[in-house]
Amino acid sequence: MSSCNAHADVQDLSFAAMQQMILFEAAEHALPVLKNQSDVVEIESEFGRFSISQRDAGLRISLSAETQNDLHVIREGIIEHLAHYLPDVADSLTWSDGLKTEQHPPNFQFAKILSSKPLNAEFHRLALRLQKPELFDDRALHFRFLIPEDNRVEPAWPTLGPNGAVKWPKDEKALHRPVYTVRRLDQTTGVASVDVFNHTEGRAFEWAQGVQEGDEIAIIGPGGGGIVTTDDLVICGDEAAYPAIARILDVLPGARGEVILLSSSDHPEYDMTLPTGMGLTWLRPTDKDTLSTAASDALFRHPKAYFWFAADNQQAGRVRKIANVAAHPKQQRMIAAYWTKLDQSG
Repeated sequence: MSSCNAHADVQDLSFAAMQQMILFEAAEHALPVLKNQSDVVEIESEFGRFSISQRDAGLRISLSAETQNDLHVIREGIIEHLAHYLPDVADSLTWSDGLKTEQHPPNFQFAKILSSKPLNAEFHRLALRLQKPELFDDRALHFRFLIPEDNRVEPAWPTLGPNGAVKWPKDEKALHRPVYTVRRLDQTTGVASVDVFNHTEGRAFEWAQGVQEGDEIAIIGPGGGGIVTTDDLVICGDEAAYPAIARILDVLPGARGEVILLSSSDHPEYDMTLPTGMGLTWLRPTDKDTLSTAASDALFRHPKAYFWFAADNQQAGRVRKIANVAAHPKQQRMIAAYWTKLDQSG
């Protein structure tokens, strides 16, 4: 039995409507359905389980996980989906585990900068000593840097609201929250390596160049997708995805398939170990469909492979519409927009 549990009762809400919503989200994210009955539906995720069950005058939302952080991750996901469909219900949730509001979320922590130096012309590498390295494992690769928008004011950090959702500072205390990947992590020392790409349309690279040894920064996470568990793999991405791709390949030395990397540099390079069974193709952005077309072609060559794709929003949108990618089983693919390309003409 999970050691952390919580539930919230919701009045005057249709079980059937909630059941339909949860089953739709489970299908979208390829999550196992453990129960689907006339009065209860239960879903499993990498962080634990959640369910809804019919009550006399409404329904009960129940969560279970092994740790408080995992419970927070599940609760935050439930609230986020509810807020999309039923914002008033999401705002009014009251949980049985007696949340301590106004405290930092369990997945918030400070990290100390141990080093800050260029990795190559395109990437800047930060070495961080984490306060909570135990939060980071292969279930989720990503986290957010929390960078004050205005350095002239005392920073404020996120807290928990009464419904369990994260409350973010606003106005002059707002935070820039770019998502990055832990490239490597030494669980013994708590030291993580993070590579920041020089996006012409982003601000994190300049910030990363400015931090110095001994500085304390704030982060929140982890979140997002984790390490895939198959050795048959087509994995594709642009520079923003290189750290995640490299991290995945480190864990899958026996992988077979193809790696396709889009690079805007005339001398593409990155700190990446390629499994002997994986072919590597470097692409240049000579045409707007370069990466998505190459990825689709690779999937034709490896129709049983797990398909992993991450790039800008435009490339991600294109590849989702390609017939053989769209027809690939949802549990066998991951397509993500790692950044937003502002120039909609390219």
